[in-house]
Amino acid sequence: MSDSVDGSDWTGDGRHDGPKAEGTIESYESEERIVLYDSENPSAWMETTQSIQLEEFV
Repeated sequence: MSDSVDGSDWTGDGRHDGPKAEGTIESYESEERIVLYDSENPSAWMETTQSIQLEEFV
């Protein structure tokens, strides 16, 4: 990633090689919402009022 105007300090090919969170995603439901979060990094979360099957979009 680069934050320079012309991208001259760009490194890498733009791919994210960070850790995979697929096995650490958990969720809980309340009366009005569903919350998805990474159990290894609980500050990484999403909240929604609707759910969809991810297979429909993958």
